[in-house]
Amino acid sequence: MKRNVVIFDKPYSKDKIAEGRAIQWAVVNEVCNECKHLRECESNSNFKFPNNAPCMIKKSELLKGGEG
Repeated sequence: MKRNVVIFDKPYSKDKIAEGRAIQWAVVNEVCNECKHLRECESNSNFKFPNNAPCMIKKSELLKGGEG
């Protein structure tokens, strides 16, 4: 089993922590490579993650589970 460690530089809201953990999960597990939003995510600094992106699905799971 892979373990991910995410370090935050200051206190953040549960929402932001869950988002950071979800994005880290997607990168480490190479889920981004199969995401249909990857090209825009990589090239657009103002990109807003859509709810159907794998990282945002994971974020929702983390928030529902009380983690974050």
